[in-house]
Amino acid sequence: MRARWVFMVVSVFIILSFYVVGHAEDIIEQNIEGGRVDFLEENLIDFQEDEMLPEDDMGIISGAIASIDVGAKTLTIKSDEAGTKTFAVDTDMSMLWKGAMMAELGDLAVGDVVDASYITDDDGSLVIEWVEVVPEDMIPPR
Repeated sequence: MRARWVFMVVSVFIILSFYVVGHAEDIIEQNIEGGRVDFLEENLIDFQEDEMLPEDDMGIISGAIASIDVGAKTLTIKSDEAGTKTFAVDTDMSMLWKGAMMAELGDLAVGDVVDASYITDDDGSLVIEWVEVVPEDMIPPR
């Protein structure tokens, strides 16, 4: 008798679970269709694919800092793969990292091994998005 009672309770629980899950999906769809998801719309970023840069306008470079000009806000990186490139450093946009700390252009040093991401500006100049100084213990031996 007890086994039959447990079986009935479990069966009812399973049936109710399927009903609740199905009903919840209907409520979510109705709220989305009815425009009652305002809290989501306020937090969404208006993203348009045509605003993305073409892949040719973005790049990553790894190498050693060859020169730094704090006054002109430029950084030159010498890479085995990409050669030597000079980049503009935009103090409002570029993020510089030395270890876990954010850095200023003057905190970097010639010879520091870095990984960097950059974009090509409309005028053809290369602009740093971010630079990360590679910790010495992470630099592979040559």
